[in-house]
Amino acid sequence: MQDASIFDRCVGFATVGNVVMAFYEKVLESKITRPYFERIDVP
Repeated sequence: MQDASIFDRCVGFATVGNVVMAFYEKVLESKITRPYFERIDVP
């Protein structure tokens, strides 16, 4: 049996999803980065 990956042992999908959502929130709050993402459908 193969050992679990670092992803599976440490964070898993839910944690990565939370990090991505926090990133989107910060990007959309920033006056600098918001214009680059205005045409992208962010969840």
